[in-house]
Amino acid sequence: MRGGWLLLGVLVAGVAGAQPGGVGAGVGEGGVEVRGEGFGTDVGAGGGEGTVKVKVRGEGFETDVGAGGGEGTVKVKVKVKGEPSDAGVGLGVERVSVDALRGLLPLPAGLGGHLDVWTTVHRDGAAVRVTLRLEGDELTLHAQPLGSARADLTWTPGVPGVTARIEVRGPLVDRMRLMATLPLRLDPLRGATWRADPETPLRLDLELRRVNLARATDMWPVLALAGGLDLELTARGTLGAPTGRLRLAGQDLRWRGEDAGAVVGEIALAEAALKTELAWSAAAGGAVKVRGALPVRLDAAAAEVGWDDARPARLDVEAKGLGPASLRPFWRAHPAAAFTVDAQVTGRGALDDLAVDGTLTGALEDPGRPDLPLRGALTVGPAAQSLRFAVGEDLFVARADARMDLVAARRADAPLAAAPLDAEAAAALPLPTLRPYLPDGLFDPRGRLTGTLTVGGTLGAPRAAGTLNVANGALTLVPLNQRLRDITVQSRFADATWHLEGLSARAGAGRVEGAGTAKLVATPPGHRGGLWDAWRVTAEGALRLTRFPIIQATVPHGLIDAHIALQGEAGPDAAALRVRVDEGAVRLLSSRMPTARAVPRNRGVRYLDWTGDVKPPPNVFAGEGRLQVTVELAKPVPVEGPKTAVELTGALTVRRDGDAATVEGGFRTDTGRFDLFDNPFEVRRGRVTMLGGDLETRRTTGDATPAPAEGHAVWADPDKPTRPVPLEPILDFVARARVVDTVVLVGVRGPARRPELVLASHPPLPEYQILTLLITGRVDAVDERNGEVRRKVARLVSTFHNPSLSRQLYDRLGVDKLGLGFGSSVTQPILTVGKQIDRQLYVETVYRHDAPPDENEKEGRVEYRLSPRWTLDTTYGDAAEGSLGVTWQTHFGGPPLPPPPEDFEERVE
Repeated sequence: MRGGWLLLGVLVAGVAGAQPGGVGAGVGEGGVEVRGEGFGTDVGAGGGEGTVKVKVRGEGFETDVGAGGGEGTVKVKVKVKGEPSDAGVGLGVERVSVDALRGLLPLPAGLGGHLDVWTTVHRDGAAVRVTLRLEGDELTLHAQPLGSARADLTWTPGVPGVTARIEVRGPLVDRMRLMATLPLRLDPLRGATWRADPETPLRLDLELRRVNLARATDMWPVLALAGGLDLELTARGTLGAPTGRLRLAGQDLRWRGEDAGAVVGEIALAEAALKTELAWSAAAGGAVKVRGALPVRLDAAAAEVGWDDARPARLDVEAKGLGPASLRPFWRAHPAAAFTVDAQVTGRGALDDLAVDGTLTGALEDPGRPDLPLRGALTVGPAAQSLRFAVGEDLFVARADARMDLVAARRADAPLAAAPLDAEAAAALPLPTLRPYLPDGLFDPRGRLTGTLTVGGTLGAPRAAGTLNVANGALTLVPLNQRLRDITVQSRFADATWHLEGLSARAGAGRVEGAGTAKLVATPPGHRGGLWDAWRVTAEGALRLTRFPIIQATVPHGLIDAHIALQGEAGPDAAALRVRVDEGAVRLLSSRMPTARAVPRNRGVRYLDWTGDVKPPPNVFAGEGRLQVTVELAKPVPVEGPKTAVELTGALTVRRDGDAATVEGGFRTDTGRFDLFDNPFEVRRGRVTMLGGDLETRRTTGDATPAPAEGHAVWADPDKPTRPVPLEPILDFVARARVVDTVVLVGVRGPARRPELVLASHPPLPEYQILTLLITGRVDAVDERNGEVRRKVARLVSTFHNPSLSRQLYDRLGVDKLGLGFGSSVTQPILTVGKQIDRQLYVETVYRHDAPPDENEKEGRVEYRLSPRWTLDTTYGDAAEGSLGVTWQTHFGGPPLPPPPEDFEERVE
């Protein structure tokens, strides 16, 4: 930077010190051109008039002027016109990259492209003016098209302030014009310094026409806006006593992908008062108007603006017709939520006589009953404050009164924690009224919520007393596929502790019971910070599950008996939960959830949020701040069923800190058994854990489908394994079985969404034949029960990732057995159609056209497998011809089957 100012200083000094009698110019390697009209060797000495132009051109030069190198053209102009006091020198560089100039000029971050730069030093009498001009076309800003821009910066040495004129046209903004006097002091040897004293003059005029907010959001995603915006800003006076006005108008606005309507307004600063008049019209109806005047105190040196509480202020806020649809850009309510509210807030006075009054009226739609009126009132004064709110006539009523000394809190930094508090609430709410406002996953509540609560003490240490109960309740837990009935909750408040004295509910034939406590510390002892900015909640409890049902699509139905201990802690920026299963057992049943017809899904279709990022799979651990969750099995938990018997042990800890997640441990089983297609398998090892990593990757990659290129579609490759994302369950199981002299290994590993299925056998068999062996008991068997093998294989292919098995499945024709042969000649064709009824029974029909009289024309054959080695075979036909045979199969005449190699189980790695 300093090299550039030094060069500028040489030019300024040369012009400032120009004397009659001659002009000097440097000559570069590119060539010299000198032209003149009507001048002599003593030009300017005798009052003559003339022009001298010296041009130095070069391609691919490397000079300090070029900011370290670049391609362009250097132009030097020396001008003497009229009196000797009128002289000028110009230095220009054409089409130089912005990156090459960044070390010389304070260019905006993210600017890209090429610029023409021209510096002119002009002497006008005793004054010297320096002008820096920057021009460019096809410029970019943060990799987005900006268009054309021109900037003129003018400076007079010795005079504070730089005059700037900037104009931009392009896709980001139809037109931008800026004229300003910047409080800068320039020194050719020391660079630029900011001059921020109260007497510095201030002049600024900014005009923006039709700003494309969607493109602006592409550059600065924090805006989250789309639509068009017009803006005018003017500022005058000095830094110590500024005046100004901001006018804005936004049309067809969208925020975070939702229609936000239109905004129009004006903010004016004059006589140390900030006057505001804004109006917002929601796209779905409803409007908000804000009018006010706030006295401000300016700190020119620190560039800060604050409320001057010694002078009177005025505020008027009016909201009409607001509901879930109009508030959707800021709060996404449940689709069943329906209400309409009007609100009004007025404020007058300085801090010592402040008076704020607010009212809220509206109606809450409640299915099956008349609309419920909503009422609210707010009063704020310098020494006392109150809040009132009611739903219906007596369904919910609350009031709160506080005596905060706002004057002492603002002017003497007195803590608010010691302010007395007096509040009470009473509820008799039917739970169906709350249905639209419950979290996702809770559906169709029934029963009634009743209770009373009184709160005393102080804001920093509230003390509560009262009860909160639920009777005859019911609720559907969608993630668990459970409908809880006969819900009963009995709880009470004492000081800062909530005691859950009894929780019970029925789920099918099972029950859940629980109890616990939660304690609030609003302000820790000795805390010096703000009100409630260090709150802590600690909780502990216990749950007992008795024959509690498991109903999930991917596992057999089951019943859980368990005793679970819970411990938790939460604060402003961190939370922790510990779940310890002291005793537990799972009994699996033979039933499963019926197969539902799935919604067709193309894995090449990606679901995007408003930013264009992939929506990640939902995860219970997602969120902000720090979180630690630990689930520990204090004792082995047996999982038993008609065809399963394993034990789970271990502990899993998930830590989330912002966008970083780490996982420790997991649940494992090293012994056990299960049946696959009626074949007993021995579990060799099993593990369930989760994947840690960068949660930003989870938000931006979702199911790991690649992002499409511009103008191209993306189709997920079914032969590629599914890539896990952070905080997704990961499976790793290996099991082994011996089926008809064949050792079979089954491995399942990878993300739980679609893990990879690995099949291996000894002797080696193709994977489809391994499954045929498991399903039918023989490798060469025809398909059973109208293609049951294919259906079971297809179900595995859709559940697990296995491209080889998928290809083998689709290579099958889909018939059980269809044969065509001939008798003694081609005139006697024989058609055979067979069907495998189950693992033991095979039925076949044979038709012989033009069969001899003593042979069956129509013949039936039945094959029944008594065991893997013994088979009973019988035939009978329309000519009363039949047979009965018994077949025994074994191996002889060769070496016995060798045992599997030592690394056999590693083949599923």
